[in-house]
Amino acid sequence: KPHVNQELEPYYLMHEEANRIYKHYLTTKLALEANSYLSQRHLSKDIIDYFEIGYAPEQNILLKAFEKSGFSRMQAYESGLVIESEVGYDRYSNRIMFPLHNSEGRVVGFSGRIYQKNQKESKYMNSPESKIFIKGETLYNYHRIKNDVRNEGKVIILEGFMDVIALYKAGIKNTVAIMGTALKMLKRLSNDIVLCLDGDQAGKNAMIKCVDALNNEGFHTSIVVIPDAMDPDEFLEAKGKDELIALFKNPISAVEFKLN
Repeated sequence: KPHVNQELEPYYLMHEEANRIYKHYLTTKLALEANSYLSQRHLSKDIIDYFEIGYAPEQNILLKAFEKSGFSRMQAYESGLVIESEVGYDRYSNRIMFPLHNSEGRVVGFSGRIYQKNQKESKYMNSPESKIFIKGETLYNYHRIKNDVRNEGKVIILEGFMDVIALYKAGIKNTVAIMGTALKMLKRLSNDIVLCLDGDQAGKNAMIKCVDALNNEGFHTSIVVIPDAMDPDEFLEAKGKDELIALFKNPISAVEFKLN
C-alpha cells in the first residue's frame, strides 16, 4: 500500500463515504426519476456499478453522516462536499453523481449532473479544488486503463464522462476524459494520443488548441472527428457499436485535420 498521508486521509475517507452514500441513494425510491434518465441513456446496472454512478438526494445528508463517523464540522467543510453554513448544506443536491478518482484510484471529487428538463443550473457541477482534488492531476477514468493502454498502445482523449462510458459500452476501454490539463499524467501511460472532442465548431477549435499543446509536449497525436457534430454517445445510439469502433480504428493525422 502506498504511504498514507495522515493529514489527507480524513478527506479521502469522507469522499469514500460520500461515494457509498450516493450509490446507496441511487437504489432508493428518491432516485426513480434519476434511474429512468439513466436507462434512457442506456446505462445498464453493470455500467452504473462499474463507473460507480450514484445519486445525491435533495435533503442534506452528508454532514450528519460525517459527524457520525467521527469527522469534525471543519473537516466536512474542508472536504468541499459540505458548504459552510448554519445548516451545513450538501454541495450536491438532486444530481446524478460521477465519482472522480486520482491515479491511485481513490475518490477525490465528484461531478454531479442534472437530469430533469426543468433544472436550470449548469449541466455538470464539479467539486472545487481541495487538498486532495487537483484538477491538473485528475483525468476521468485514468486509474482504470493501464492494461488497456498497454494492449492498445495508445490513449483516447474525450471531452466528457458520458463519452468515456459510450466507448466503454462499445468495448473501447483505453479512454480518459479531460479535467483541466493533466498531460503529464498521460506521459506515464503512452506517447500515442487519439483525440476526440465534440464535433461542433467550438469542439474543433478546442481540438486545434489541444493538438498544439500535446505536440509541444512531445505526444504523437491523431484525431477522430465524429460526423454531423455528434458526440460519441449520440453516434453510438444512432449508428451502433461497429461504426463507432470503425471510427476509432481510423483516426486522421493532426496535419490532415488542420488542413480540413
